[in-house]
Amino acid sequence: MAEKDKKKEESEAQEKPKPVIKKEAVDAVLKKAQAKAGEGSISASKTLFKRLAATLVHGGQEQEAQRILNYAGDFFKQSNYWDASNDMYELAGNQKGIAELWDYVASRKGEIKVGNREYQITEADTKQAYQLAGDAYTQLGDQKKAQDRYARAGEKIGDLEKFAEAASVVMLLSGLFFLSNNLTGNVILSTPGNVSNILGIALLVFGLLIGFFSIKSRKR
Repeated sequence: MAEKDKKKEESEAQEKPKPVIKKEAVDAVLKKAQAKAGEGSISASKTLFKRLAATLVHGGQEQEAQRILNYAGDFFKQSNYWDASNDMYELAGNQKGIAELWDYVASRKGEIKVGNREYQITEADTKQAYQLAGDAYTQLGDQKKAQDRYARAGEKIGDLEKFAEAASVVMLLSGLFFLSNNLTGNVILSTPGNVSNILGIALLVFGLLIGFFSIKSRKR
């Protein structure tokens, strides 16, 4: 009799509907987690996101839990807390999100704001981001992109940009030199005036174009 009652209780427990977390409660936790991140308490923020996802899974809301973890990954990514973003995407099983995260990090240049601090992105940071992106693409089975990111991780980032900037300055100065000498009547290696003008203008135009694209590349 006791065995029968026990089985009946277990059966009723299994049939009992799991609690569904209301949207208002989810939104409240999300707001609190974001507030913690804004205060610089990244660990506390991550814990709130993870607990919310775990509670949703316990309630049978697996898809909503995954959405929350991906939302957290996006949030930390835009807030420049990239390691936290990686952790959230990993919990969500979102390998593509991880790959795109480190591609995004590798594209960043100059100074960024992390919480209340300014942080200068270094060449080492860029190389590490390409390495992590390569690892993520390897997990996805995209060997072409993985090899490309690994190759970029081994390059000396910034050499091409530095060369372009130097070439731009040399061209601009050379162009001004040819034009100024022609205007003052000085002859450069017996070069006719019209040829000197064309050469000077061409050097100025190319110098400006190279300089423009070099600056544009740095801002990406």
